[in-house]
Amino acid sequence: MYLDNLKVRMDLDNLRVKIFVLFDDDGRPVGDKAAEYFSHLGEYSRAHASITHHRWKDVSDHDKKLIWKRISDEYDLSGTTKEKVMAKANEYWRKYKSSTLRKVYDKEAVVAQQRSGRKGSSRIAHELKEKNPNTPVTRTHVYVALHTTSYGTCPTQEHSDKMVRIKEIVTNTPSSTMLDMDHDPVAQVMGRDTKGRYHGLGSGVSRRGLEALAPAKNQLKIQKEITSALTGEVHDLKLVVGELQKDIAMMKSSQGSNAAFSPGSSSSHLNRMGPAPQGFPSELRSTRCKLYSMRREHVANGRAIIGKEASGDLIESYDVILDSVLVPHAQVQTAQLLGRRI
Repeated sequence: MYLDNLKVRMDLDNLRVKIFVLFDDDGRPVGDKAAEYFSHLGEYSRAHASITHHRWKDVSDHDKKLIWKRISDEYDLSGTTKEKVMAKANEYWRKYKSSTLRKVYDKEAVVAQQRSGRKGSSRIAHELKEKNPNTPVTRTHVYVALHTTSYGTCPTQEHSDKMVRIKEIVTNTPSSTMLDMDHDPVAQVMGRDTKGRYHGLGSGVSRRGLEALAPAKNQLKIQKEITSALTGEVHDLKLVVGELQKDIAMMKSSQGSNAAFSPGSSSSHLNRMGPAPQGFPSELRSTRCKLYSMRREHVANGRAIIGKEASGDLIESYDVILDSVLVPHAQVQTAQLLGRRI
């Protein structure tokens, strides 16, 4: 009985829907669930990694696997990697150990220079992108937002002077924000980052990592642009197909009333049936029609030969005699020019 209950519990755990977390291009969580994800990752790190260890490397593989299992069972981490998740767990463990083992510190002497609270640079960058989707968000924008309040003030005079200098560079040379991170306004004021993390990008982003991911990010950007363009073309084609389906439906309905519909015309412009041209069976009839390209361009005028099959069913396809070609360079399905087909 106990084993049956255990099996049922395990099956329920496997069926549990994981919480989706949105990650940016650098594998850092952003969006609504980021704060909750960070809280739980810190909680699991504190619960399974003892502060008696000297370094994170000393934490046993078993404890690290427990941290990874708990966070990966609860959240959908397909947008990042295990290495990045565990690196963040390492950071939370070190901060917790430091704050716990620190004997004495003066709270009044500690002045936070960063004003973003728990959000961090990745979530600040995500919010800036959501506010202005068509404007590129650079490191300079994120750095200024991180270190100034909503009123534009800074926590210290020293930092305030640096913010003023950065803003002056941006005002005088707006294009400077698009420079690489060795020459942008932040680098000009704060100095070039040599190793480790970059100013304004937070943890998990290093020079080596950015250089390694640069080709993949560039390829991803190109692929997104291609996908966006194709999506727009597919949308336009769906609209064209919808219009053509309406035209075909009205042409079919007009056959039953002994009149034909000219695509692109209103119902008041129905044409009467006439006799079939010479060379066609006498039971067929003809009606004037207009020919349109896939771009809804009126390219020719002609006569459609319409009738019924021997079974009495309406003919689904038509022979068309071209009387005049308005756009000779228009192409037909065989890739030949329409003007050369007559």
